[in-house]
Amino acid sequence: MKKDGVAFLALGCLAAVFSASCAGTGEKAPEAPAAVQESYSPPELQTGNWKDYLYGNTVPLIREKKYAEALTRLDWFWNHILEYEQGMYGVRLSYCLSIWKQLADQYPPAMTELKEIRDASEANGFKGNARAFADAVNINRVLGESKRTIELFQKLDQTRPAVAKAVWGYADRTLIENGEYALALKYGPTQEVRWNLIQERMKKEISPDFARSVLSISSKDKEIPADKIEKFQKQMVHYFQTMEIAPLIKLCNATGEEKLAGEIETQSKAICESIAGDKK
Repeated sequence: MKKDGVAFLALGCLAAVFSASCAGTGEKAPEAPAAVQESYSPPELQTGNWKDYLYGNTVPLIREKKYAEALTRLDWFWNHILEYEQGMYGVRLSYCLSIWKQLADQYPPAMTELKEIRDASEANGFKGNARAFADAVNINRVLGESKRTIELFQKLDQTRPAVAKAVWGYADRTLIENGEYALALKYGPTQEVRWNLIQERMKKEISPDFARSVLSISSKDKEIPADKIEKFQKQMVHYFQTMEIAPLIKLCNATGEEKLAGEIETQSKAICESIAGDKK
């Protein structure tokens, strides 16, 4: 299904979609293979039309069975997009990987390369590279191999707790989803603190003003149309409900905080409705 620019902005402009972004931390992206760096220059470098890079101009290549071309474009996006558009951080870890998996299921070289990137990211993440750790977490998720993330974080907990503390935010949801509640609480804040932090962000990031500020980044219109604002709000409501509220409720219920879980469910719905209306 084709995704539009609003969806890209909703994820790409918000590092919070994947716990916390390392963009701007001074960490360098992993080097791309020399062949890609030297021989491929996507036309989007001239047009600046990044929102169509994946679904508009890469997915069709997969449909046409031009697998090698599609892999070259995905490879370039993965290794270079943040040099030109930091707002694509979330897109890189979501849509790009989803499309890559789609290609990999049909084209073995794409699967081989994706796993090689994952393996290198795990190794660099273990050494303390937070962005590499985030890459590994999301690749494992799209491959259905989140057990590897758990094992890597457990190893960090046992041997390099300072690194575990630095990267826990990337692994937090995976830890909770896999029942590693003690580890999630060991490195992350308490359930109450988590909920307070989420509430603060919800009140800001679901608001129409926040939607306008994000959408205006790529819009040529002086006034952002109401339907685009509502669509953005709906995406943000869905994000908070599925990627932050649901895991926190699960954590509360699993650790004897059932009352707080009920309060979070009720209060989160009230916050969404008061700011964005019924955006389910």
